[in-house]
Amino acid sequence: MARVFLDTYALIEIMRSSQSHRELSLGDGSTLMGNLAETYYVLRTQYSAEAAEKAYGIVSNIIADVSASTVRSAMIFREEFNKKNRKKALSYADAIGYTYARENGLDFVTGDDAFKGLDGVRFVK
Repeated sequence: MARVFLDTYALIEIMRSSQSHRELSLGDGSTLMGNLAETYYVLRTQYSAEAAEKAYGIVSNIIADVSASTVRSAMIFREEFNKKNRKKALSYADAIGYTYARENGLDFVTGDDAFKGLDGVRFVK
């Protein structure tokens, strides 16, 4: 069972074998389809098709299902957050991932500055 939720930032850092993310394991994590899509795109465009395919093969095994009610809650959270934080606006994938993590008692692992100070966030850079 997953103990943490890995956002796109965390997934990319794990794939890059970043020193700050060495304590994290994909086996301890879950993520969502949107994060898989973002990770694949970033790795393919900024690294290589091979890196993207390798990540896809690994990350696709830790995809969690998200309910329609979680999506609705996430979009309400995103709207409220973005109104208060215009310079740190969240994407829909970030909002859904954070909401999913909170609803499932998982730490949300990220390096995205927008999440600094939010409950349930394990911030690593």
